[in-house]
Amino acid sequence: MPTSGNLTRRQRARMHDQPDETLLELPEMESKKRKYTAEEAALRRSEVSRRREVQRKQKMEQIHRQTINKLLKKQASRKTKQEEAEESADLPLPPPPPSLLRYQWTKEGTTLSIPEGMTLYKGQVSSYPEERAKCEVPGCTKVHRYRIPKTNQPVCSLEHYRALVKPANSVA
Repeated sequence: MPTSGNLTRRQRARMHDQPDETLLELPEMESKKRKYTAEEAALRRSEVSRRREVQRKQKMEQIHRQTINKLLKKQASRKTKQEEAEESADLPLPPPPPSLLRYQWTKEGTTLSIPEGMTLYKGQVSSYPEERAKCEVPGCTKVHRYRIPKTNQPVCSLEHYRALVKPANSVA
């Protein structure tokens, strides 16, 4: 039994049969739930159990149909895959359209079929790049890195650039 320290004021008053006038009691309210007679309640229970039974039967039938469909589909798909494999082994592959490239990767090897009259290259095949111009300063054999903007002369360094630009400035 709980100790009186854990009880509320109302609980302590009820336990000692001392009514507390400061505490109000809520009035009894009518419930909104409809009261059924014994006959109506029995009828409702039987109707609910009948509906539940019908739903259970429908669910079982649906599961049964789904299981049958799954089994039939599996057998049909196995047959068609085997038949397709046999048919494809008997028939040779059709030739590729004449305007398309054909790439085949088989256990015998890899092939690339190109139709007649079709080339893979557009234009000429490029060769090595042309040799770069040499520096214009007399006695220098280095490859050019810069160009003089006004004359478009190739030079290899800033010193050679200045050497070629100074005589042009002194003339002008």
